[in-house]
Amino acid sequence: MTAVTGKNSLQIEGAGISDSYGLTIDNVQLVRVGSAQNIVVNGDFQNPYQAGGWHIFNNIPGWQGQGIEIGWGDIYNIDWNSQVLELDGNSNF
Repeated sequence: MTAVTGKNSLQIEGAGISDSYGLTIDNVQLVRVGSAQNIVVNGDFQNPYQAGGWHIFNNIPGWQGQGIEIGWGDIYNIDWNSQVLELDGNSNF
């Protein structure tokens, strides 16, 4: 995929049954050719900060959506040690 000058969008969509376990993502990066610059805003999902808990949002800095769950990683997997994003925090859309 090649981006053009101006505003571009990246869409991530989970698929499957609505079983209260959404797609969990972290450290999303898009890097410009010939550089090491990540052009994704808030791809590590550290904003808004959840202080070890979790919360469901509609839209967060750099991302738009409904039922975006931001939480501390070990809530979802004991080996994760940063904030992550879970798509479809309430149900599949």
